Amino acid sequence: MPSLPKPAVILLLLFSNKNILVTREQILDKIWDMVGNFVNDNTLTVYIKRIREKLDDKDGKIIQTVRGIGYKVVEKC
Repeated sequence: MPSLPKPAVILLLLFSNKNILVTREQILDKIWDMVGNFVNDNTLTVYIKRIREKLDDKDGKIIQTVRGIGYKVVEKC
């Protein structure tokens, strides 16, 4: 995988799994563990918040949070 900024990799992962719940653990494992770095769980929350700001998705209509489990990109009708 090319070296992309973390938010881009997170978006790629979520949009590649549209309408499928991606757990926080899956994201952490795929994004950070591939380089052998440990990351705090809160770091992912901050990245998701910044991504939502860029997408103007503060209300979570594009990236839904499944509390305590993970995130899901939902297809708009």
